[in-house]
Amino acid sequence: MKKLLLLFIAMLVAATSYGLPSTKKYQATWTANTETDLAGYRLYWRTSTGSFSDTNRITVAKTATSQLLTGLVPENSIIALTAFDEAGNESGFSNEVPFVGDGTAPSPPTGCKVVAVP
Repeated sequence: MKKLLLLFIAMLVAATSYGLPSTKKYQATWTANTETDLAGYRLYWRTSTGSFSDTNRITVAKTATSQLLTGLVPENSIIALTAFDEAGNESGFSNEVPFVGDGTAPSPPTGCKVVAVP
């Protein structure tokens, strides 16, 4: 019983020291590229002030149109996607999408108006 209690305490200390894994799940999705020589996609992430780089990217299979982000991409990142072909040519970046994975609602839209329509 003492060994079991010591094991539990050790696991609890390790979990609180390194953080418990998040149970939130997030998925990035996109429309498939239809080029015949498509080799895959690259999903990049950066901070709001950083730039996209090869150190912050993952390669995704050419058959994929989504990627689970939980535990892979840091929350509060900006995400963009590229496609690459069999020759290694890489497209430009897709639109940039904020990954606000902190569980809070996004900022409200601005500039909303109502105007009369003839």
